[in-house]
Amino acid sequence: MIVSKFGGTSVGTFQAMQKSAEIVSEDVDRSFIVISATSGTTNDLVALMSPELDSTAREAIIIRIKERHLSI
Repeated sequence: MIVSKFGGTSVGTFQAMQKSAEIVSEDVDRSFIVISATSGTTNDLVALMSPELDSTAREAIIIRIKERHLSI
């Protein structure tokens, strides 16, 4: 069984995602492929949990996450 995990900078841009897809397509024996959060997203999600954040800061983080994903 082969498990391949891609996340962070390896899925942070469209070009990086294409490269990850090429790696996967070169080996048909891969059993599982796991795609995790793009670079910076996990940190932003953790930051959202901070009780010290006000609604303006929270909204800014949410916008940043959304814009990051839409730019890909």
